[in-house]
Amino acid sequence: MASCKTHAETLKTEASEAAKKAQEDTAAALADYQANYPRKLFFGYEWDEAKAEKLGFQMAWSDDKFTYFRASKVLALYEINEDGKPSLIQYKYRDGLYTVPKLLYDGYFAIGTKKENKLTFHRERSKS
Repeated sequence: MASCKTHAETLKTEASEAAKKAQEDTAAALADYQANYPRKLFFGYEWDEAKAEKLGFQMAWSDDKFTYFRASKVLALYEINEDGKPSLIQYKYRDGLYTVPKLLYDGYFAIGTKKENKLTFHRERSKS
């Protein structure tokens, strides 16, 4: 019985140490991610600034997985495919932020069919 108690205490100590190590590893990984994340951000989207302001758009950027737009209005979002045809894109909009679960290079926002209610954007593709 004493042997079982000793073994149980040893396992308890090992589990506690493993949990502490996992927590330290997680904290280190999070710190590394936070330190390196700004290097992944790309702010080089081009669009007509006057039209963007009129339609309530302030900023566009992306990281290595998502595209983001800061805007005060919700409009339909289209991606221009490599064949030149537009496709309606799904996104999340919350608190003035569009979050698109992919990198967008060419596309536009639109409300209605009038040309003045269409904001076209472009991002250069990397040369790698």
